[in-house]
Amino acid sequence: MELHQTSSGIELNGIPNAVSLVSVGGSKAKMLADLILHQSDLVRANQYLEDINVLLDGPDTAREGLYVAALTRCFKCFGKNESRRAYQLDASVILANEPNGMTVYEELRLERNKHVVHDENSALQAYVGAVLNDGTHPYKVEKVLALAVGVELLQPRSWQNLKHLVLSTLTFVDKEIDRLCHEITADLEAESYATLMARAPMRLKPALTADAGRRRDQSHLSS
Repeated sequence: MELHQTSSGIELNGIPNAVSLVSVGGSKAKMLADLILHQSDLVRANQYLEDINVLLDGPDTAREGLYVAALTRCFKCFGKNESRRAYQLDASVILANEPNGMTVYEELRLERNKHVVHDENSALQAYVGAVLNDGTHPYKVEKVLALAVGVELLQPRSWQNLKHLVLSTLTFVDKEIDRLCHEITADLEAESYATLMARAPMRLKPALTADAGRRRDQSHLSS
């Protein structure tokens, strides 16, 4: 199925009997919208992790950058995102049947929160020192040094743990998307054809640079 935005609406290809693409709102639609955003982030995170393997002989900085991007995308789905309030993911539910699942989740969460995004723990430390000479010169200090010393973020264990978390969460999200799609389909089938055709057409709103500091408009999901 392919969608193309046109001046008159959205052109839908790949469904032979399709004549209209209408907007759907309500509580279930809001939940489904949040889930599809979670899915988008998780798919991208998984791809970043796969790309690390492609760059096995590449620069360490590039591979670490992909790991950081994957970590950030994954935990974006678990944060208290005000624009995804309809369906916020709960790790304790997703990982309920996985031994040590929450332990690994918490390790990765703290790595993201206390090291990658906010510099608070000992994974990155700074030292300041002074190099003194032998005392035979009119000055005593040869040089003041400041050093940043950090751990290597990307380790085989960290890659494996994040990969497992991403795939477990993605599996859960995919199932929830299927469930809600079936429920919304049943709700719509209960309406008359005339009522369905009278719904507003679905339109895509492009992202604008000017909107970067504004909360996403979700009014199209309200009804």
